[in-house]
Amino acid sequence: MLASDHKLWWPECEGLPALLSLYRESGDPSLLDYFDRQAAFCFAHFIDHRHGEWFTSCYRDGSVLDSRKGGDSKAALHTVEASW
Repeated sequence: MLASDHKLWWPECEGLPALLSLYRESGDPSLLDYFDRQAAFCFAHFIDHRHGEWFTSCYRDGSVLDSRKGGDSKAALHTVEASW
């Protein structure tokens, strides 16, 4: 049972390079599959393809929960780290 049905941008961003690092170290193909699925979700639902940047949060089904892309608790740090 999930505690919540929404996803925040920063754990999703942090998860991308973490999964790739784990895959590089272990060679476990399931980690590359997890990365591919997470990246596909993020790039399809979190990114505002019209105006740029990532939305703050989405529901599990991909619909946007919080469309803010900046503020006191949201900056580009995590999205930049996700691109390495």
